[in-house]
This record gives sequence, structure tokens and C-alpha cells, in this order.
Amino acid sequence: MQQPDLFGDTLPEEAAERSRATMWDVVRFSEHHEYQAVIVENVVEVALWRPFRAWLSAMDSIGYNHRILYLNSMHAQVFGSGAPQSRDRIYIVLWRNGNRPPDLDRVLRPRAVCPDHGEVDSRQVWKKPVHWGRYRAQYIYTCSRTGCHRVVEPFYRPAAEAIDWAIQGQRIGDKPLREFKNKTTGEVVLSPLARGPWLGSKPASRSIGRRY
Repeated sequence: MQQPDLFGDTLPEEAAERSRATMWDVVRFSEHHEYQAVIVENVVEVALWRPFRAWLSAMDSIGYNHRILYLNSMHAQVFGSGAPQSRDRIYIVLWRNGNRPPDLDRVLRPRAVCPDHGEVDSRQVWKKPVHWGRYRAQYIYTCSRTGCHRVVEPFYRPAAEAIDWAIQGQRIGDKPLREFKNKTTGEVVLSPLARGPWLGSKPASRSIGRRY
């Protein structure tokens, strides 16, 4: 499975594997520093990484308990309003054996408005028994009031709050064209961007869609 990078774009499998491999750096880091708590944030696909259970066992072997949370950044309201962006993430929260587990349930109760009860703490509800995935696709939020199962939408901030409208942007189509060569087929294409197995080489004159 190809893994999206920090901005949600899909990485080539080789790059995705290198990205996942850095998870082992967390084990070495934690073993050396022995911090009382460690929090790992990553894309949700990291839980599908084949050595993921082995990674958790490695953290257990050096003295850490853990809990796994799935949370969209726009709903991270514990220390204030969530981020003005929608990013589905996995959070692996680890704490030293013998320490009291942190109260993580509050992280999963963002404020929302229920049509029947007004502003309430919401409750994360999974659509299937397996707890993995993204907001709306694999889990939703419902009203936390006893007996109420209304689906609610947690508060979120618009992206406009984080945009400096004084900065003039550039459309992707206005970027200079470059030659990109497919590593598998050898095909060359002129485009402003490369995706998947395409490798960049040099700038080229504009001729969108030209292949040879």
C-alpha cells in the first residue's frame, strides 16, 4: 500500500517504506532518553505497516505502555480550537511502566452542537469493530448525552484563518514545465509536477500534455 506524505500526497512505495522505517528511530530515541512519555504522530496508514506490531512490542520491551488514538487535526480541541485544516492522523501515546495512564478520552470528545441538546461534548463512534481509519469514512461523532445517538459535527475552524491573503499565489498550471521520466516504462512527459514513479530532470518549454 502506498502511504500519503505529510500533505496527503501518495508517495512511491520506496519513499513510503523509507518514511515508515524512521519509526525505528523512535525506539532508539526512547531507549536512550527514557522520557516519561512519548507521543508519535503519523498518517493512519502506518498502522498497516507490516512491522507495526513488532514496533509496538519493541516499545513495550523498553518499558512503555501505549494507547492508539485516531484524530483529525481540526478536532484537536484540548488546548484550544483545532487546527484550521483537515488532516487525519494516528497518535501513539506512550508512557513509562508504573506511571498513571494519561486521560486521553477527553481528546476524543470535541465540542459539537446537537440539534436536541445544544452544545455538548461529542463521542467518537466507530462504524466497524476494527478501530482504524479516518473521520467520516471509518468513524463519526455522536451526542454524548444519555440516550441520545444523534450524529453531530464537531466545531472546526476554516482554512481562511491561516491564509495570508496579501500573498499572491501561483497556479500549478503557471509553473515552468519540466521533463519527467517514468522509471518503469521510460516514457517522458512534460508537466509542472511529477507524481508516483516520475523523476524530474530539467526545465522544458511549455507544451502541456506533450509526450514522446
